This record gives sequence, structure tokens and C-alpha cells, in this order.
Amino acid sequence: MNDDQQWDDDQQGQDDENAWDEPADVEPMAVKKKGWSTTTKVIVALAVFGGGFAVICCGGLVYIGMSFQPKTDPQEITALTKEIVEFDIPADFQPVTGIDAQVFGYGMQLALHESPKDRSSLLVMTLMARGQQVDGNAEGEMSRVIQQQLQQQHQQWAKQTLRVEGSDPPRTFEIRGQQVEFSFEKCEDVSTKGKFRRVTGAFKGKNGFTGVMLVINEESYDEEAVIKTIESIK
Repeated sequence: MNDDQQWDDDQQGQDDENAWDEPADVEPMAVKKKGWSTTTKVIVALAVFGGGFAVICCGGLVYIGMSFQPKTDPQEITALTKEIVEFDIPADFQPVTGIDAQVFGYGMQLALHESPKDRSSLLVMTLMARGQQVDGNAEGEMSRVIQQQLQQQHQQWAKQTLRVEGSDPPRTFEIRGQQVEFSFEKCEDVSTKGKFRRVTGAFKGKNGFTGVMLVINEESYDEEAVIKTIESIK
């Protein structure tokens, strides 16, 4: 064996030994566990909770085998409305239905007011998760959940299905220290073909995430009055 071959063998032996050495300054790679954040769980739970109610034939409300009787007394509905959100309700709107249901730490409060003259309506709703918080980054998603639930509950309780035909630019209002965007949509009642304006917004309310929906007959629509109603929210 010549000197070159001997050097190669020695070098290969050193490389093999070094291959088994663990560098002292290298730490094991941390494994990040995947999973839903608390905020995501709350949002999903509230969406499922709010959508899980169904009206039964006698006018009650059922949720996974448990029933809740809607409030029909005008004074009780008015008191429930104030518990959800305080604001100036238009004079011609009368209390029609109220719901105050809580299951497994989650809750829904809802109050519907209607104008008997033209089917205009006002719906307020809060979804609650006791002891759970939604972080600021997820408030947009929570707002979408509330507005989706408003549309669903309005269709269910006001017995009216609306189709969006157009919209005006959204407007931002300051409510309870928050910058809240309200949508202004032009809709058609799919059954009567009547024209309506739908104004919707959602924000952090007194008891949870709260939504307000005004559905106004086109013939009665007064945008200035609607804006005053929104600005009166406390």
C-alpha cells in the first residue's frame, strides 16, 4: 500500500467517526402540534349552536331534544331587547317574538320587532359563550357568523326570504368604542316580489357578540332615520 492510499484510509476513518458525533450547539427540532385555537373553537361552536335551533309545530323552539318556548308578551320582549342592546326603536315597530336560550355554556338571545303596516322588521341577536373570549384577530370572522345567523333567524321568525339584488357602499359607525361596519343591501322578497332594504351590522355587545338587522320596506325606507337608529346604539 502506498502513502496516498494510507492517507485516504485514515481520512475515511476520521470521517466515519465524525459522522457519529452530535454537535454540541444543535438543539432538537421542536415539533409544533396542529390544532384549533380556542377562538376558532368558540366561533365554530357558536355557528353550530345558533344554526341548531328549529321551530316546532306548536311555535316552540327545539335544540337537540330540549325545547324553549318563545316569549310573546310585549313587555318581556321589550325587556329582552334592552338586555341584548339598548337603542331607540322606531315608534311603529311592535315586539313580536323573543328567545332566551342557553345550553351547555352557550346561549342565544333574540328579539324581533315588526311594523304591521308594511312587513318592515327589526331583529337583534346575541350569541354567548360563557367564560370564553374571542381575540381581536378573529372579530371579523365572528361578525360574519353573527350576520349569517341574523339572516337565518330572520327568515325563520319573520317568515320572509330575501334575495339580494344590489347594495350601497357599507358605512362605519362607532358603537361601544368599536368601529363597526354596516352593510346596506337592496333586496326582493322571493314570495311577494316586494322590495326591501336590509341594513346589518355586528359588534361586541353587553352579553356577547351582537347583531342588528333592519329590514325596511322600500316605500317606507328613510335612510336618515335608519342612521339615527344605528347611532343611538349604546
